[in-house]
This record gives sequence, C-alpha cells and structure tokens, in this order.
Amino acid sequence: MNKIKKLKIFRLAIIAVVFIAIFYLLIGHFFSAFKGLEPRILAAIVAGVFTVIVSVISVLMGKYKETKHQIEEQHRLKKIPIYEEFLEFWFKVLLGSKIGKQVSEKDMLEFFTLFTQKLILWGSDEVILEYGDFRTYFMNLANDESTTSKEKLESMYKFEEMILAIRGDVGHKNTAFQRGDILKLFINDLNKKK
Repeated sequence: MNKIKKLKIFRLAIIAVVFIAIFYLLIGHFFSAFKGLEPRILAAIVAGVFTVIVSVISVLMGKYKETKHQIEEQHRLKKIPIYEEFLEFWFKVLLGSKIGKQVSEKDMLEFFTLFTQKLILWGSDEVILEYGDFRTYFMNLANDESTTSKEKLESMYKFEEMILAIRGDVGHKNTAFQRGDILKLFINDLNKKK
C-alpha cells in the first residue's frame, strides 16, 4: 500500500475515533439529563429520537444512492459515443479490404491518439487495462513479419476481449458468451481458423 493510502486510512481512523468519543459523550450527557423522568416519558422520547435518526439516515442513504446512480448514468452517456467510435474504426480496419475502404496509417495514428485521450478520461479501469493489452499485442504483431495464423487468431480473441470489456463498462453482464461468440458475428470462417 502506498503512503497516500496509508495516510488516508490513518486520517479516517482518527476521525472515526473522534466521532465515537463525541457520540459517547453526547449519549452519556443525553441520558443523564433524562435520569429523573418517568420511564413512560423516557421511552416516548427515545422512540421519537430513534424514529428521527432512522428517517434522516434513510433520506441521506437514498440521496447518496440517487446521486451515485446519476453520476454513473452521466458517465455511461459519455462513454457510449467513444466506444462506438472505437468499434466503427476497428470494423473499418478489419473489413476495409472487403468493402473497398482501406484505413491509412495516418488515419490509424490519428484515431489511436484521439481515442487514447478520451479513454483515459472516460474509460473504466478494466477497459483501460484491456485496451493496453490489446494495443500492445497488436503493435507487437504489426512489428513481427513472421506472424503465424495462430497469432492472427489470437489477435482476434484480444479484440473480442476488448469488446467484452466495453460491453461490461456500459452495463452488460456478458455471462452467456464463450470465447469466439462475438467474433462469429463478423468472421465467417472462425471455426476453420481454430
């Protein structure tokens, strides 16, 4: 654990101890103030205070969850166009020769630069890590002239892992997929390549 995390934990521990001490003193003072009251009145006061505390906690928790959900939804709305650009670009790269629209090296460099900037800001940790692996694998493959068909197939599986990470980041569960299920949507002879 790095020093910053340890310092944060230490500060939180101190704050927690201070709050517990203050709470203990307030409770003690509260009960000493009501020592001489009749048990019925004291029970009514305790029930009223408990009801108020539970109500306040419920409202605060509801607001917290609502705010958290709104933030997640706003992030999701920002991520989706970025991920759509990614998929659109890669489909052009993968299917460009079939549709007669090859992607130039300049276009690739431009795309990678812009996409990486957007991904750093809006991508989840999982997508960023997956993209790093994906990009590194493709760069190594591009620099190796003796690429085998097995390595090319593995690169497609890396692409599929990236797609699954993106789907997970926008809220999909991805529980029904096995390796190659997404690739079958746009690679006709995937089973022959295995």
